[in-house]
Amino acid sequence: MTDVSSINSAAEVKSFREHTITFLDYLLVIFIILEFNTVYTSFDRIRSLMIYGALGIIVLLMLLRKSVFRIDGIIWLYFLGSILPFLNVSHGGERSFMKFYWMVLPLFLFYLSSLKRNGFDCVASLFIKYSNVVFILSIISLVYWVAGSNLTIISPTMYVPNTWKGIGIEMIPTYHFIYFETQESSFMGYETVRNSGIFNEGPMYNMILCVALSIELFLRPIKSIKRLIIIGITIATTFTTTGVIFLGLTAVWIIFHFFSEKARALLIIVIPLLAVGMMTFSNAVLEDKQTSSGEGSMRSRMYDITTCIDIGMENPLLGQGLFTKKLGEADGGLYGYSNSLFTFFADGGFYTVFLYIASLVLIPLRDYLKDRETLWPLMMFAYFLLFTFTLSQYQLLTFLFVAFGLLMFTSSNGSVVENNYSK
Repeated sequence: MTDVSSINSAAEVKSFREHTITFLDYLLVIFIILEFNTVYTSFDRIRSLMIYGALGIIVLLMLLRKSVFRIDGIIWLYFLGSILPFLNVSHGGERSFMKFYWMVLPLFLFYLSSLKRNGFDCVASLFIKYSNVVFILSIISLVYWVAGSNLTIISPTMYVPNTWKGIGIEMIPTYHFIYFETQESSFMGYETVRNSGIFNEGPMYNMILCVALSIELFLRPIKSIKRLIIIGITIATTFTTTGVIFLGLTAVWIIFHFFSEKARALLIIVIPLLAVGMMTFSNAVLEDKQTSSGEGSMRSRMYDITTCIDIGMENPLLGQGLFTKKLGEADGGLYGYSNSLFTFFADGGFYTVFLYIASLVLIPLRDYLKDRETLWPLMMFAYFLLFTFTLSQYQLLTFLFVAFGLLMFTSSNGSVVENNYSK
């Protein structure tokens, strides 16, 4: 009886521990999503709470998992290599550099490394939890966008302060604090509101959704058509050019990956129609960007990119210094608020840019060329494209993906499970 009681007690403790770990994993993912320029974090103190809260959760998870990890050569190389850009950080940006590059990224790397020792599926499960949360957010935002923003069946519950636009505090409508109307839009002559969910603007929500869609396609072992359709529809309601292009590329990939050769031949006839439809939708979005709801958006984006390239070329190796205060209007206008990669080039030069290209493109490409059945590199490349043209350089989600790329450079175990998770 004593032995049975002891076994049952041990099983209960193990079950409680596993449930706690699952809960904390989801909480970590939620913090990562909430930190990604949501309305809640438009005030710096709340964003700091999300960042340090996520780091605290990682420490708790490593303690609960009794994590064992080894410091591979790539980690030592990273720490040594990070000294050079640190010496070139703009005055006043030292604390931000240490927070992101000496705390956030290493802790993500250590945590993912400890998960990887139990197999690739443990790492993949964290990303799949992210997709699960985003799927719920997409359903919520679609319901409120249709019933509230468009059909006006329900009304905003109140107005809340928001500082995202940088013009002081603006009062924006919210529905029960789980959906916000942050941007008006004129789409094909129809006055509506962009579906930005809980985020400050459509492009931010679009990136979160597109990342979830790529996880569904390239990492989740069993595909769900329902999930793909709902997330895809939500992407379309953000009215972003990046989202339209992403959906088009996704549709083409699905056609040539999941359909038989005979079906592909028939579907080739449909592709021109699909292309015309996407072009029409894109043109409508672009026209909106030149009107009241997105005045000068495309022009500003191109200005940002060209300005960042010009500034970066003045010191192409290390740039003008990470965490540089951006130019004010009196100095020629703003730059760097519509993209990440080119801003990194201006502030950190080729040296910093290489960290992101290596972890998001080069390392995944190496694994993809080794094994075409391994599809996680396509998820990484999708993130790189989204990251390039969206303001996301100092977000927890970006550092999570960078850490994952660096991790896959150091480890090769779990290949069998990895293939199962990539189909």
